[in-house]
Amino acid sequence: LVAGSASGLGASIITHPFDVIKTRMQVQLLQPDNVHCDGVICTLRNLVLTEGYQGLFTGLIPRAIKAVPSCAIVLMSYEAIKRLLGERG
Repeated sequence: LVAGSASGLGASIITHPFDVIKTRMQVQLLQPDNVHCDGVICTLRNLVLTEGYQGLFTGLIPRAIKAVPSCAIVLMSYEAIKRLLGERG
């Protein structure tokens, strides 16, 4: 349970900035009056200039609240099923 929670939190922290950049790139297409970037580097540069590095972690807490318990449940279920099938086979 603890290992699953830790893995969920770690994965959320590591991958969240990439999701923020991806979302910003998608939203840019819907806003014709904003500055458009043609790639990841330009989007990252604009994000850091306007919001600072903390902008890369906007929305991390709700994501972690979702990911931590779900990863814990998945790993716990996997281990239980593996143990159950190992006893039979």
